[in-house]
Amino acid sequence: MTGRQMAAAGSPVSFLVGWVNRVFANLERGLAGRDFVATKDFTVADILMTHVLSAGVKDDGLIAPYPGITAYRDRCLARPAWKRTIDAYFARVEAG
Repeated sequence: MTGRQMAAAGSPVSFLVGWVNRVFANLERGLAGRDFVATKDFTVADILMTHVLSAGVKDDGLIAPYPGITAYRDRCLARPAWKRTIDAYFARVEAG
């Protein structure tokens, strides 16, 4: 069952799904005509937001209604520096 279906069913997650949709609607409006969230350049704000959108949101059905957010997330994840940074992070974590 997706987050939207659970919300429609009146389950305990309905409040959280509603909250996510309000936040995503605001983010979608904020990204209109912009490539990044804080400035015209890629910043740490984009790293944090992309991490939340890619690792924190487990139900792609929550993001699907927001094409601007989807494009933003995919654009950030496609950056070569993103992959290098994630690879370096995992190498440090695995090294202990």
